[in-house]
Amino acid sequence: VVDIPSGSSMNVYLSPSAEGDSDWTLVKTVNGGDLASGRVIIPVDAVANANWVRVRFTGSGPAKITEFDYQQRELPMY
Repeated sequence: VVDIPSGSSMNVYLSPSAEGDSDWTLVKTVNGGDLASGRVIIPVDAVANANWVRVRFTGSGPAKITEFDYQQRELPMY
């Protein structure tokens, strides 16, 4: 859950490796005019079948992250 005032923006990056800075992928950009306060769902298909998932938040202007949650999806094996 994030609070982003108008004029601010937040970028969410994911990395499938345990360390290093060479493989960050931008997966979501949220602008203050789009969302003042609410849930931001991060698509994790960019790091499918990864052993590690790291999350990086960057942006400009003030923003508050009040909750960060992970929900695992398990698909049936055929």
